[in-house]
Amino acid sequence: MNKQREVIYGRRDRILEEPDLESMMEGLIGEVVEDTLEKYASRSAAPDEWDFDGAKGELEGLLLVPFELPDIPDDETADLDMIVDSFKSRGLEAFEMRKSTIPEDIKTDFLRMIMLQSIDDKWMDHLYELDYLREGIYLRSYAQKDPLIEYKQEAFQMFSDMLVEIDKSILWALFRARFRAEEGERRRGAAGSGVAVHQVANAYTGRGPAQASQAPAEETAGPAAAGSRKPVRSGEKIGRNDPCPCGSGKKYKKCCGKNAG
Repeated sequence: MNKQREVIYGRRDRILEEPDLESMMEGLIGEVVEDTLEKYASRSAAPDEWDFDGAKGELEGLLLVPFELPDIPDDETADLDMIVDSFKSRGLEAFEMRKSTIPEDIKTDFLRMIMLQSIDDKWMDHLYELDYLREGIYLRSYAQKDPLIEYKQEAFQMFSDMLVEIDKSILWALFRARFRAEEGERRRGAAGSGVAVHQVANAYTGRGPAQASQAPAEETAGPAAAGSRKPVRSGEKIGRNDPCPCGSGKKYKKCCGKNAG
């Protein structure tokens, strides 16, 4: 867990300190393209098992632009390399088009906001999932498996999956944010760029395709924003030192459990 926390906090620190977030976003797009193609057309799989249409469809749904398969030679290795390069180029083209729609005076703060928000949302979800895993892992001993080894293996896989989901969540928010042109003048007079981001950006941060339809028309950013808090479900026993289920990041005794008996 400590190593996982170091990875997450290290990534947050890099985002907070990085002046060139556009280059960071370009690298992220390249990684998502590679991960998607590895999912549908792994180099370890036989070429007749490759599903380029599946990769194409997933990337189109994420970046909201059409992808075309390039004309490729017969060499199977060259086929895959050419498609990776072609899809990466298309992803970067989509980013260039998207950047042109983001008000210049808030661009850096907006990119930083959606990166940090996606990390915070996915990390909190991951902590909850680890709690559920920990509660049930000792049942594995009935199958003559070592619960500790099983927990470490599954926790590592869950963490790896979460890192991929963070990147996708960032891109989902990037390509679905909406900026209100009528607030342009008000934005110029805002006291700070952070305020401007909140005024003009309406991003479904941290949400996937299945969740987007449930997103409110307006949403404030930040991991502790009231609109992002999760309801405490009745019937669940929560320790006073456990993370509060509302999603604030505080301990239960310092948040919703402050007035509990």
